[in-house]
Amino acid sequence: MGSCWSHESASALTAKLILLDGQLQEFSWPVRVSSLLQSDPGCFICSSGEMELDEFAAAMGVDEVLQPGELYFELPLDRRNRRMQVEDMAALVLKASAALASCSSSRDDDDG
Repeated sequence: MGSCWSHESASALTAKLILLDGQLQEFSWPVRVSSLLQSDPGCFICSSGEMELDEFAAAMGVDEVLQPGELYFELPLDRRNRRMQVEDMAALVLKASAALASCSSSRDDDDG
């Protein structure tokens, strides 16, 4: 968990996607949700900015494009039927923090 899969230069503004397994994927180019779901149709993509406590996680449309500077999560389809609880939000924050920290430290190692 927490490994970084970067598709860009360290200085570029990227769209960040936290995968189910905790890996971080970064994209410096436009990527459609449909292309991400081809490898795992049992999941959906949601924007961290659209997630709210006691609400359902809103799946992005397949034609939507990930935006640079935004954070997204890959979630299993069964999560669409449950409202986001404090525990769910905390788990996602921890997963994102670990992935971002791991990616940051691997970039620091590459710079040194």
